[in-house]
Amino acid sequence: MVAAPLSSSLRPVVFTSLPSDVSIDVSSTVDRKLTKELIGGFLGDVVDGVLGMAAISLVKGTALAFSTSSRVLIIEFPGNQKQTKKRVDGTMVLASTILLNAAYKKFAFRMDRAVPLIHLDIGLDICNAIDMLSVSPSRRNSLEAFFDALGGSAMLNRDAAVELFEHVHARFTRLNELALMAWCAHHAATLEHMLTRFAGVLPVNTPLVNRQQLMVICQTMRDADQLHTLKPWEIKNEIRDQFTHKDGKLQVSSERYNTRLMSTSGHQILHIEAEHNGQTKKLQGRAKRVVGRDANILIENALSGNIESIKSVTTIGREPPANAEVQRMQLMLRTLQRPGTLMRGKFVQHIWFSSPSAASTVAPPSSIEASFDVILPSLQLNASQHAAVEEILDVNKPITLIHGPPGTGKTTVIAAAVIRKMQSQNPSGSIWLCAQSNVAVKNIAEKLAALDFLDFKLLVSKDFHFDWHEHLYEKIDQNVIRSDSFKDSTVAMSRKLCGARVILCTLAMFSNPRFSAVTSVVPVETSKLRKLVFIGDDKQLPPHGQEDLGNLRSIFELDHLKDDAIFLDTQYRMPIPLGNFISEHVYDGKLKSEHSMTGLSCCSFVDVKRGKEQKKGKSWMNMEEARTVINLAEKVHSEGHRWRIITPYDSQRSFIESRLKAEGKVPWEDKCFNVDSFQGNEDDIIIVSVVPTDRIGFLQELRRVNVMLTRCTQRMIVCTNRSFIEDIAGSTLLGMMAAAFGDGVWV
Repeated sequence: MVAAPLSSSLRPVVFTSLPSDVSIDVSSTVDRKLTKELIGGFLGDVVDGVLGMAAISLVKGTALAFSTSSRVLIIEFPGNQKQTKKRVDGTMVLASTILLNAAYKKFAFRMDRAVPLIHLDIGLDICNAIDMLSVSPSRRNSLEAFFDALGGSAMLNRDAAVELFEHVHARFTRLNELALMAWCAHHAATLEHMLTRFAGVLPVNTPLVNRQQLMVICQTMRDADQLHTLKPWEIKNEIRDQFTHKDGKLQVSSERYNTRLMSTSGHQILHIEAEHNGQTKKLQGRAKRVVGRDANILIENALSGNIESIKSVTTIGREPPANAEVQRMQLMLRTLQRPGTLMRGKFVQHIWFSSPSAASTVAPPSSIEASFDVILPSLQLNASQHAAVEEILDVNKPITLIHGPPGTGKTTVIAAAVIRKMQSQNPSGSIWLCAQSNVAVKNIAEKLAALDFLDFKLLVSKDFHFDWHEHLYEKIDQNVIRSDSFKDSTVAMSRKLCGARVILCTLAMFSNPRFSAVTSVVPVETSKLRKLVFIGDDKQLPPHGQEDLGNLRSIFELDHLKDDAIFLDTQYRMPIPLGNFISEHVYDGKLKSEHSMTGLSCCSFVDVKRGKEQKKGKSWMNMEEARTVINLAEKVHSEGHRWRIITPYDSQRSFIESRLKAEGKVPWEDKCFNVDSFQGNEDDIIIVSVVPTDRIGFLQELRRVNVMLTRCTQRMIVCTNRSFIEDIAGSTLLGMMAAAFGDGVWV
């Protein structure tokens, strides 16, 4: 359960003002052994009611640490063990003596982590709890914020402080570190120059929070914290062969956006393997300036002479929380400090706690159709699309869900609703069109432009656009505003927006530091918000992290909302056999198909008999299958077809792309994709590299496989091992498709 043995004492080396021989006694116990006498003995050392505190998840369970000036008490709460009377009695003792005892102020650097652990894992409340990072103006959870909460960097042994707090985002922490964090929290809280600052922090008192609301807040905080810990600790950056090296500075160019070099911050470091004087040298550095693909790396152990080649550049250290992650956590914490401020909002209530009205406001299809004939005579909408548009425009129903399977015209519905609203006799207000991915937002913008509606602006981040994806926006370039061109003044930003009241952006854009200039012109005010519309498909990619955390849900999976969703019931992308199969096995037979191709020639399975899966880092690849895919790409390209390659494994994607580039027979840029990054896209011919031959792997993930099988508009070619598909993977969606289509589709 414990990652490292616990010392009976520790030295508070973080603070330089303390004598080197000072030590703190550390004792530990488990919940079933807690007694009033044990805790009473510990609390005898408390001065002025101040307790330091820290909380962590263990591999199996939870641990809390409480600290006075000279003692630390660690309490472990083992998970997955039978709830005995002794365990219940122990937690009740903890609640009455410390957690709910208002005579003690509990100080923790990360109360946003402690409260969910206490409430969700131990089932207890806490009062008079002070979040220490709230005193810092620096970015929350940054090392600078911790240094501020500790009393200022001038008082600290910086190396020791960095070593202690550089793993604050880790899901599991050693108990020695937990004890030291709790003691540091106590010591900082008692520093004379910090007393006034901490006095200004509102305490968290969970007993005052509505039980239902507290559960939502704590679960949101827990999910956010755990999602961050899923970010990789190590990323191998894909770097181009060309580079320059001079005066200890290395300039390189990234090959791929998803593995691009980013400016290193905090504890992050770059490990570089380079050839120097015929020998492999291991170097360390930090990326100090990144513009587009180009990154300048400052080498810490600079070499004299030139570097002949670079073998690898690897980022070590988890990426710090994004702006959106930081703001979400701050919002949840403020909600705990000021109970009810957020949860009283009608949309929050409607999504999390209320059932929407079952009354339908959809008009008969004939009258709806007539209204579109006037405004959009060239746009043909089916009955379900008409119903969706009408419900989007009905402001009497505050929340609408549109469930759109692949190829059912989700962007068409969005565009139709926007145009109809903006061309109505009494247009008012503004419309924000937001999505998780840049590609989804771009697709909506292109649909609006294709329907000759150009009175919109698309906001895109410089990091995504410049030097990486400018080509994606060529059709709508005049409508794009890049984040580095945001103006600080309302007047200047108003000129930039040119009166547009339809704004498109990713959800992450809302956390851009300069975004307020945009909202000052086109406000996003919850007090005036009249309608929220969610358009998506819970049968495609799941929420990020669901496979690891298991409890994440999209809004389409909330029981009181999903049954009222409008289902777009006709797909136009896939040939009939593919559409019918997906309808039967994924959408309960509700999805109709309209397409000119009706024969099984739309799908081929290529038997790569000699292909074998092999592990590559944390991913998988199949070299023989990759060769087959490349040969097929060359063939369909020579025949003049439009094509793309998709595969579920990044190592396979990287290998195929590198071979396409090296052989130079066909275009290689924007041709090979990971399944996850291709959702929302399509092409005439899709070549699929499955990879596994011995284990089911990703094929057990129905949502991901559904995305993989629904991207083609004319033909899909699946490269895999036939015996594997018909045996081990026979019960998967892909295995059932191969069986349903029969021997004739195998090549």
